[in-house]
Amino acid sequence: MGKSEWISKNPPVIKFAATDTVFTAPASTGCGPLTRLVNDRLGLPADTGNTITLSALYTFKTYDQLPPR
Repeated sequence: MGKSEWISKNPPVIKFAATDTVFTAPASTGCGPLTRLVNDRLGLPADTGNTITLSALYTFKTYDQLPPR
């Protein structure tokens, strides 16, 4: 995972990237007569060692804690 960056403080939004270099990719399904074409074009199924980099935005809400009883 890469470095995170605050995009906004109100509302809180954090941006970060994640990379996976060992995932497998299954063959496509449900594409009807195009299934074989999709698999051939994208090289599916693909064994481990593929790389994908994703960019994500994360937001959250904070709640005040109740005082101890």
